Amino acid sequence: MMHKDGSIRWILARGKTIRDPDGQVIRMVGTDTDITRLKLIEGELRKSEEKYRTLAENTNDVVYSVDSTGVVQYISPQVSRYGLTPNAIIGRSFLEFIYPPDRDALRDHFGGDFSGGTVRDVSEFRIEDTDGNIHWLEERGELQRDAGGDIIGLAGVIRDITIRKKAEQELCAREEHLRLLLNTANSLIICLDKNANITVFNKECEKVTGYTCDEVIGKNWPEIFLPEDHYARGVDDFDEWVRQHPQDKYEGPLITKSGEIRTILWSNSAIFPSDSGELTAIAVGQDITEHKRAEEALEKSEERYRMLVEDMPALMCQFSVSGVLTFVNSAYRRYFNKTSSELIGKDFFRLIPVNYRDAVRNHLRSLSIEHPIDSIEHQVIAPDGDIRWQKWINRALFNDEGQVTAYQAIGYDITDRKQAEKILQESEKRYRGIWEKSPFGICLTDQHGRYQYVNKAYCRMYEFEEHELIGKSALEIVLPREAREEFQRTYSSHYRSGTPISRIEMETVKKSGERLWIGYSTDFIRLGSGRDYMVAMVVDITKRKLSEFALRKSEEKYRLLVENAARAIFTIDFNGTYLYLNSIAARYLGGNPGDFVGKPMPDFFPGDEARSHMQHLREAIRSGKRLVSETHDTFYDGRRWFRTVIQPLADSSSEVPSALLIAEDITERKINEIRNLARLRLLDNLRAEKNINNLLAMACSVIRDSGLYRRIVFIMLDKNEKISHRGDIGHDGSPDHIAQKALTTIKNAIGSPLSENYRIGNSFLIPSPTRIMPAEGANSLAINKQQVHYTASWEKGYRLYVPVVNENNRYDGWLIVEEPLSEERPTEDDVFFLEEIAEIVAKDVRRIEWVEQLRKERIALHEKNVALREVLEHIEEEKFVIKQEVAKNVDQNLLPALKKIVRSDGTVNKSLYDLVVQELENLATASGGLLRLHSRLSPREVDICNLIKAGLSSQEIADTLYITLATVKKHRETIRKKFGIANKKINLTSFLKEL
Repeated sequence: MMHKDGSIRWILARGKTIRDPDGQVIRMVGTDTDITRLKLIEGELRKSEEKYRTLAENTNDVVYSVDSTGVVQYISPQVSRYGLTPNAIIGRSFLEFIYPPDRDALRDHFGGDFSGGTVRDVSEFRIEDTDGNIHWLEERGELQRDAGGDIIGLAGVIRDITIRKKAEQELCAREEHLRLLLNTANSLIICLDKNANITVFNKECEKVTGYTCDEVIGKNWPEIFLPEDHYARGVDDFDEWVRQHPQDKYEGPLITKSGEIRTILWSNSAIFPSDSGELTAIAVGQDITEHKRAEEALEKSEERYRMLVEDMPALMCQFSVSGVLTFVNSAYRRYFNKTSSELIGKDFFRLIPVNYRDAVRNHLRSLSIEHPIDSIEHQVIAPDGDIRWQKWINRALFNDEGQVTAYQAIGYDITDRKQAEKILQESEKRYRGIWEKSPFGICLTDQHGRYQYVNKAYCRMYEFEEHELIGKSALEIVLPREAREEFQRTYSSHYRSGTPISRIEMETVKKSGERLWIGYSTDFIRLGSGRDYMVAMVVDITKRKLSEFALRKSEEKYRLLVENAARAIFTIDFNGTYLYLNSIAARYLGGNPGDFVGKPMPDFFPGDEARSHMQHLREAIRSGKRLVSETHDTFYDGRRWFRTVIQPLADSSSEVPSALLIAEDITERKINEIRNLARLRLLDNLRAEKNINNLLAMACSVIRDSGLYRRIVFIMLDKNEKISHRGDIGHDGSPDHIAQKALTTIKNAIGSPLSENYRIGNSFLIPSPTRIMPAEGANSLAINKQQVHYTASWEKGYRLYVPVVNENNRYDGWLIVEEPLSEERPTEDDVFFLEEIAEIVAKDVRRIEWVEQLRKERIALHEKNVALREVLEHIEEEKFVIKQEVAKNVDQNLLPALKKIVRSDGTVNKSLYDLVVQELENLATASGGLLRLHSRLSPREVDICNLIKAGLSSQEIADTLYITLATVKKHRETIRKKFGIANKKINLTSFLKEL
């Protein structure tokens, strides 16, 4: 009803009829309650519900509600992305749609019903869509209660977390991979926190130290493993020391659980996370205890060998191919009574009589790789001018090409022997005295290998007495069983041919069973009885051989470590020549190590990169200091990022002729860093940008700066699939023409049955027109698969089309890229990055469009409100005029006539009655039919009629009167029925205006 102040009020009327004894209604008793405020609240509630429903249906998450038994009461339309519809789900138990393996766990999580009455934790479960794909979902809900506090159900949202779950699974797989690498590495790997407490302790650490991981985790490293006299500087303030020395390499002692001290070669580095003040010190160690012991043993062995050479009574020298002496031992110097300076650099042939010089030269020329050792006897000129006899055992030394570079010789003065040979048949005691005094083992054997003579040195060497050897076979006594057959053939062959055996090294056996390495040479002599014997001179070389074995073993360990390292390792000299490469390094260069050794490094890199590498190399070699750099290098299969450590290598003279390079491929990490920075820059700029074209151009710039492509176009489409907005970079021609042409190509591609052949993720790599499209038109695709041709590289004319897909699986726009910087086909990671950029930008484009649309709607609504207020004011003015006209007609015509209509005798004056009826009809006509309207319509219907006459739409009427659109439509139907125009093709607005 209308209030006195003109406002509309809602009244709740309750009444009861009063009847007389005959049952006739005589009056009505009732109450009227003003419920205007309640009605306004109901209207606001309906608007709130409408807004909530609009929000629920436009969010990316699925909104739901279930009753206390788990039956779905409501679910938002977003569930259609899984091939389901709300109508197919509402009224059924939510457990029916859960992936079967997850149902029991989810049922336990819900507890069957909601009797617990507490807010539940977030739950995760899987569903299977209609295509058979599995999706991970995250559910968050709140318990719903009635007015009495009883639980009546659950309402909440469901979010798709499939991508996150896949990322978590990949992260777990990577962590497991790293754990396996950590525990299978043949290096000690530890991690320390800022207090030097142990946080990582791998299997190799357990093996070397004897401690288990559980015994040391959390404990202080120096307190357990370092000797007190070897605490490193900075242990008291480990955090500060590590920050000042983030990279370090040294050899140090380590105390094992058993108390043994082992030597470890440590390579240390540190990680400093930017989001926290913590640090992690990482140490990778190699147990070089045995290597160090072998080095020490080798040094001692070499010292003993040097002393042996210097102290041995035999003459020893080394000379060049031309005969120039380069080394002489003390026996040689004493023999010729000269100093080293008087002999070194002189031609030794001048010490040989002229008539023997050609024989010596021919003897030396006869030495080869197949026959490197031989002996010769010749005369020499003694210092006093006498002619003496010497026997020399000469060994030729060769280079890698098999050429003789020098000779090494051991000589003996055999003048006495030569003289003794003349009288040997008369007395064997003379030669026995010489042999017995020899420091070398000497033996005589016959053609069957039986001992005929052994000197004392030989007996001491093998721990036998002389009588235990004489007459016995040397093959059966001093040779290992596995070597006897082969040595028997060699011995017999030399004995038959009369050829001496040059110096040979072999393994023999002592009486105690201990193995003995010897070096020996043989010759043949004829004793006075006319029999030929083989005489052997034997030298114990066991210590030297053991040192050589230890050195080879250490070198083999080092080689295996380098070859199996996960990083590229090079050795390069000052001129950039490769001296060594491991297999990993060679693979990066596209070949095997042998393809690059001896070749210059600059030949395998472009000019600028080669010059930069040479500058870093020479800087490190000149300074003698370790240098670390990060470079972006070009290889045969593309560009990669490397972190390279250059360590100068010094030789024995402390010169630095070369450097060791250890390069780690950090391409994936650098790409992630670059792309993350690009994402952050894009997100930072999105907040401030209001122009969509600028936003699209900004995305193109980010993609180019990420090092992916040179030419990019980003287009957004309107509802008619026409280009509404565009951004580009790298195009010199007509971007509008390029974008429109690309859009036509996309439409043809997506509609082609071959479209799946071009798909990478959600994107499409369309080959060049010359390969896949007819020559006449670049906008139509090939007809058959035989025309499809892809290579590993990105060919000229290829384009990658990245879609922007809305919630209805329609294409809202396209990101088109071409001319990649790496000339490689895009990987799935590249495409995922582009799709992510496109999705981020598309969401912000929609945000800008929504803001603009809301602004326009707000302006339009304001204008409509102004117009509506004007209409209502005009209606009020019309009402006032009508009221005045009605009052005037009543006062002037109706009231006088009514007073006279009944005569004094009670009869009605017919003329006056007709006059009153006529005046009432005139009154109704003059007021525009208002009286008839009020007689037929309710107050609400009268208001709606007035607003219809004013030209307002149904939605505008609903907003004005704070009622729903459905209520307005129902009132319109009732008004048509009351005026008798229901189901007739009569416009209600025109009808009301004609009344």
